[in-house]
Amino acid sequence: MRIVISSGHGLYIRGAAGSPVPPYLDEVDSARDVVDATADALRRLGVEVEVFHDDVSDDQTENLNRIVAAHNDAGPHDLDVSVHFNSATFNGSDHTSNPVGCEVFYASTAGGEVADTVVDAICDASGLINRGPKHSSNLKFLNSTNEVAVLLEICFVNSTADAEIYRENFDVICNAIAEAVAGEETEGIPPSWTRPPPTSEEDRPTLGKGDDGPHVVKLQESLGLPADGDFGSATDAQVRAFQRACDLKPDGVVGPVTWDAVDSLDARVAAGSSGLPHGLGTRVVQLALDSSVQDYSWPSRGQSPIGYLPGMCLCYALAITAFNADHSAALEMAVPAGDENDDALAWYAKEFRDMGLDVEAGGVETLRALWTLLIGLGMRESSGDYSCGRDQSAGSSSQESDTCEAALFQMSWNMESASGEMETLFDRYWSDPNGFLHVFAEGIWTTASNLETVGEGEGAAYQWLAKFCPAFAVFSTAVGLRNRKDHWGPIIRKEVTLRSDVVDLLSDVESIVESA
Repeated sequence: MRIVISSGHGLYIRGAAGSPVPPYLDEVDSARDVVDATADALRRLGVEVEVFHDDVSDDQTENLNRIVAAHNDAGPHDLDVSVHFNSATFNGSDHTSNPVGCEVFYASTAGGEVADTVVDAICDASGLINRGPKHSSNLKFLNSTNEVAVLLEICFVNSTADAEIYRENFDVICNAIAEAVAGEETEGIPPSWTRPPPTSEEDRPTLGKGDDGPHVVKLQESLGLPADGDFGSATDAQVRAFQRACDLKPDGVVGPVTWDAVDSLDARVAAGSSGLPHGLGTRVVQLALDSSVQDYSWPSRGQSPIGYLPGMCLCYALAITAFNADHSAALEMAVPAGDENDDALAWYAKEFRDMGLDVEAGGVETLRALWTLLIGLGMRESSGDYSCGRDQSAGSSSQESDTCEAALFQMSWNMESASGEMETLFDRYWSDPNGFLHVFAEGIWTTASNLETVGEGEGAAYQWLAKFCPAFAVFSTAVGLRNRKDHWGPIIRKEVTLRSDVVDLLSDVESIVESA
């Protein structure tokens, strides 16, 4: 048996949300949780499964077309499943404390049989109200997929009762879906670890190395790690690094004080923003993925990680936006080339002139040259790994908080004195650490040795923040390159590769920003 299962809507086409009052649900995030956990359960039953999440589309039509195409292009299979969460207005209110329930939509007779089985299984297992199978003739997913298809509306995102039932019964809901579509029981299958656990203090255990389960998943998600539910060496290193950054005892034990710091981090991330609208960001990412630079083999480094070039282009789009808004850091990055003893752009002026870039012009053209240099420098210093740790061969200097190099460009916090903008950038990204981590992390598997930080105080906080928030590493390095070029050996030795197709790509990013 082979099944294709997808989550409704997409990363940039958000569905229903029970905002603003918890414990309501977000449709896109919850649907992805259900799809991934159900797929795991199906695989344990011996069912072949293909999963699809739309991380590209920026309008509804494109989103629906991509989802349908993913199902129809998946090769021979027996069933198409789309997972959604419902929403409604209740007596003039956007939320209700009452239970509302689960329903499953179908278009064909065969789909109706599956829908009846699935909705009964979900509701019998979880206690959700059974709203039954529902026939529909106007849902694109049901009408356009080639195989028998069902569309699941697990529960209502803006019902307090439904949300509580869903959270308490996440594992049994996903196992029930798997059992229903596979026609087998999942007895003995371990529960999934993708469900966020309850967040009240009394429900959160103290965690340490060797622990596992959903609370570890929650911790890993908050700290920007692959959420496998295993508190191993990498998680231990990241917890200690985070504790150092927050001026806590770096013992790797996640107790009430560290949980409070994690909560504060979550709140800052939730309240903040990357600075770019989703639609613009999607276009920039796709542009970078389609670029010839993505396939280039950098000298001694090979191809860049899949998320490196898109991440750098997103940062460039943000830099252009900030420059147009007269933000001081962006203005400093874009000043005309100065003294070649200090300014990396002045040091590379001839090379840029040969590429048709005038670094003495100032403004956007100078920014374009700076990002061309940054993209090459990141590949030279870290092979494009946003989480890159200190240079282990650097000797005693790498053992000090302020001189320990970190992240994409192997910069250390003693660069702080090069410009007043360094503290401004640090404060801005500490308070809002949204920095395209999810993009830069594509193709990277973090390691304990990379995540380790050194020392304490602001230097340790810099090391952690530069990895957790790649945009901070990019912008602080951009300012550093304009003021203290000799910090980087590859810059002094002119070992950074500059490419004309990078210049062209950045010009195209500028066009996207201007059109938006």
